[in-house]
Amino acid sequence: MIHFRDMTFCREETCARFGPCPRSLTEEVIADGIAWWGGEDFPIAMFARRPKCYEKPLEEESDYRTDYAFHGQSRIPSLGESNDD
Repeated sequence: MIHFRDMTFCREETCARFGPCPRSLTEEVIADGIAWWGGEDFPIAMFARRPKCYEKPLEEESDYRTDYAFHGQSRIPSLGESNDD
């Protein structure tokens, strides 16, 4: 069966590589498919499940002070001060 660009596209917008990946189903790819076929009903193949190449997005960088406080510390020690209460 014929389908757009003879490849399978990915809709996993939460993937860390979505966008630069050539399989990303972006608005630009959809517009190109419509132009190629002449309508919105163009044949396209898409992954039914999350592909094996999926990468979780990087966690936001944490603030070391928040991490320190999270581990049960009541306050952040000053430089040169210990927190051995």
